Amino acid sequence: MFFQKTQKEERIAYWDNAKFILIFLVVLTHILGFLGQAAHVFVWGVYLFHMPAFILISGYFFIKSSKSFWYHALT
Repeated sequence: MFFQKTQKEERIAYWDNAKFILIFLVVLTHILGFLGQAAHVFVWGVYLFHMPAFILISGYFFIKSSKSFWYHALT
């Protein structure tokens, strides 16, 4: 391993809960997708925001962790 964490980073419950809700929406829309046209509007409404939101939240925390990785790996 290139580096060891010297300080424990605490998780923020707000973002963990937001990611949980977005993952739950993925499962829900897949289940509702089998119902056909009855849930079509709801499914597409959720598809408009849940995956972009999940990618933005995950990417934000990946960038924070990768910066510390490269900082410690190269110094």
